[in-house]
Amino acid sequence: MHKEAKPIASFIIYLILQVYFSLIGLKILENASSLSHLIFEIIKYLIIIIILIFLNKIDLKKEIKDFKLNYKKYLKFILSIWLIGFILMIISNYFITKTTTLPNNELSVRTYINSKFIESLITTVIMAPILEEITFRYSISKIKNKYLYLIISTFLFAMVHINPENASELPFLIPYSCLGLSFSLIFYKTKNILASITAHALHNYIIIMLLLIL
Repeated sequence: MHKEAKPIASFIIYLILQVYFSLIGLKILENASSLSHLIFEIIKYLIIIIILIFLNKIDLKKEIKDFKLNYKKYLKFILSIWLIGFILMIISNYFITKTTTLPNNELSVRTYINSKFIESLITTVIMAPILEEITFRYSISKIKNKYLYLIISTFLFAMVHINPENASELPFLIPYSCLGLSFSLIFYKTKNILASITAHALHNYIIIMLLLIL
């Protein structure tokens, strides 16, 4: 496959596999236990991640080497940009939740964390950042216009975290966009997907710890 087509192919493959696994899940997990649901989710994550990594292995190897050489410089930038996005997310989330309930996705994640802590660390801190950053940052990185790239990347990331059919969840596009924009900026500036994966993993870990404490 041509190098230029791989990022786009990654995004298309992600969409196809998500739909496929959703349909499979509806059939085989209708009366299944919570453990079965968890195992299915982990297997789904692993399969998609392995395929995306294999498809982009040449570029990913280069970025791993680059991250090893420049991680100190990247970490300073990651923390500063992520912190701005995190603060804006908290502020917007605070005002929105005064008038409506949290999105179903957020409520499900909180229940998941409280009931299965170790499993949530694996899926939320390791698997989800890898999958989502390759999909919503790297896969559309061939968009040359900076602002168009940031808008599309941020919007796609925000949309998958809410149910667009539920009007009450639409305001939460704002906090998710604040966070997504910080990840998009990190990748755009560093040109290294490991930088945005690190930011995403750090964010999810901190959120899990805060939910356990508060």
